[in-house]
Amino acid sequence: MDFEQCSMTDIETELLRYTFASRNNDRNHGHDGNEHLHITTSGQEGPVENNCAFQQYSFYPFVHLSVIELSARDFASLEPAKALQLPGQPHLEKFVKQYFRFIHPFLPVIDEGHFWQIYLGDKSQDASFSLFVLQAMLFATAGTVKHETISSLGFKNHVDARNSFYSRAKLLVDLHVETDPYCIAQGALLLSHQYSLTDQHVNNVWLGGAIEYSKACNADHYDDPNAEVTENSRRKRLWWSCVIRDRILALGVRQPIFITPEKFDFDQEGLVPADLESELKTTMVYPPGYKSTPIFWAIEICHLAKLMTPAMIVVEKVKSLQMIEDYKKPLNLCRILQLLLQVHAKLDEWESSLSKADSKFPEGPSSGHSQVVMMHKNLIYIYW
Repeated sequence: MDFEQCSMTDIETELLRYTFASRNNDRNHGHDGNEHLHITTSGQEGPVENNCAFQQYSFYPFVHLSVIELSARDFASLEPAKALQLPGQPHLEKFVKQYFRFIHPFLPVIDEGHFWQIYLGDKSQDASFSLFVLQAMLFATAGTVKHETISSLGFKNHVDARNSFYSRAKLLVDLHVETDPYCIAQGALLLSHQYSLTDQHVNNVWLGGAIEYSKACNADHYDDPNAEVTENSRRKRLWWSCVIRDRILALGVRQPIFITPEKFDFDQEGLVPADLESELKTTMVYPPGYKSTPIFWAIEICHLAKLMTPAMIVVEKVKSLQMIEDYKKPLNLCRILQLLLQVHAKLDEWESSLSKADSKFPEGPSSGHSQVVMMHKNLIYIYW
């Protein structure tokens, strides 16, 4: 699927420095003219200290491509754009930590525990991670990384870095270097943070693609009795990340929602602590006592997504001329108002329970971690 660039900003833009721009890259590696180039990874174990600005993705043993061979034509397109390169360590680690600190709590599409385990070289895990998804993660978090890190990688500013990583990720999926539907769905969700003044629908395109690819790997059927518990949990994480992103974009850019009650039964359970339990065991971002709070917000954003669905559907219908005509019918108008009042009451009830639950978490000292947690809290109240 060839996703086209474009879109509008959403509420998150006010809290995270999301930007847009273009970057021209001039590095071009030649090749020997063979019809195909065989891509392999190194035999290193775990991350190795590397202060170079960029390295080939194969420097990191846990990163992989879906395709084993690249055609000479694809390689000639990917290499000048640096789509096969990643920031050197420790620059990559700084980006990834910022990702799990700022992006992940309200879009838990990546299993943080699993990521850090394979990053650290745990051979008991499925030691592979999609290059496409990783480039999408770098794009999504580029606006939150310190300027000196951006500058040390050769970018002019956060605008430059953000757009460069977006182009790299997009090229990987456009050239079908990534073929796994689960990974494409993950990356597409992250790329739905893109926006452009020249094309105001790019986030819709990526979100729609993410939902379709999620369905292709049965993520919307995460209660399959024939599937293993871990697989159902994996599907559930992906599907509810689609629902969350769908609702946030609808709020931010006033667009219709994709996932409606006609397409999915919202009586089904959203994310629960057991689905995110692995993240409590392995994290390189939060100290002990803090990680449970972001998990709490991830679960609560699922509850909020459920509750706001009826109101979003009604508001969208009210925009249509047909609904305006229905206003002339007092009975229909009374039904609409009654529904909105019910939704309002449920949202107030949710906020009340949220405040009580939130009060149980200690504020802790005034530190970078507590400030990030406070930002998450403020953001969810903005959505409410």
